[in-house]
Amino acid sequence: MHNYILSICRNWSGAKVAFATTFWDDVRVQDTERADQREGELVAFWQQSSNTRHGVFQRYYNTTDSALDILRRVLS
Repeated sequence: MHNYILSICRNWSGAKVAFATTFWDDVRVQDTERADQREGELVAFWQQSSNTRHGVFQRYYNTTDSALDILRRVLS
């Protein structure tokens, strides 16, 4: 799966890509440490591709405002 995503990102060289992590609205208080750890793993993976340096990495909270925040960052 990781290689597949990296191959897609290579094809978008120079493009601004949004990578949003989801289900943050479902994370329970007792699971925040594990969720933060998993997000760190995803960020490390995301940064493996030099073509994603123009990308946006952000949490998506399943709200309109959260979606708009991601779009604003991509379009800015």
